[in-house]
Amino acid sequence: MRSLSYVLLSAFLVVLAGCATVVGGTTQSVALKTQPDGASCVLEREGVVIVTVRATPETVEIERASSPIRMVCSKARHLDASRVVLSGFEGFAAGDLVFGGLVGIVIDASSGAANRYPSEISVMLPPANFDSQAERDTFFDILKADAEYRGGQAHDAATADALCCKNPEGQDCVALLGEIENGRVQEQTLLEEQRLSATIGDQV
Repeated sequence: MRSLSYVLLSAFLVVLAGCATVVGGTTQSVALKTQPDGASCVLEREGVVIVTVRATPETVEIERASSPIRMVCSKARHLDASRVVLSGFEGFAAGDLVFGGLVGIVIDASSGAANRYPSEISVMLPPANFDSQAERDTFFDILKADAEYRGGQAHDAATADALCCKNPEGQDCVALLGEIENGRVQEQTLLEEQRLSATIGDQV
């Protein structure tokens, strides 16, 4: 039986993202990681695959842009998982703020530079099978509680940022808060779908 420490480790290793150190130019390095290692992943932007990785971890070069990128990963005996990453918001003062598990948002603009992605993106792939229903439910309950907490952090940081303090009814602030709420709802929905997709014991 998997230990509770494995459950906790999986829950809290969803993402550790830092600022990219690129000062200029049109590309940047991004480290792609998964929990566990050895997953195959693709990066998509505007519906187009821009990077393919056969086995994580791996560092890739991508073109900087304002459009979000989506990291989609798969591994044998695990459920597929993905993460949506936003480019940096200029002037965002909350530091590196992580929100999202299977699908979510990473806001990384503490350096004040737009069109910059996090220097590291990590995706956690849940096991496809658990020894018991209790083990499965505990695993996903931890993930859902963590996601809800990070969603609240993201919302509080966004409303305290200069972007929303200056004009809380402005289009940019409303769009940012909408992205955060959309990511929160999507993550909770997908975590529940993942929970129901996972099998128990010898169940097929």
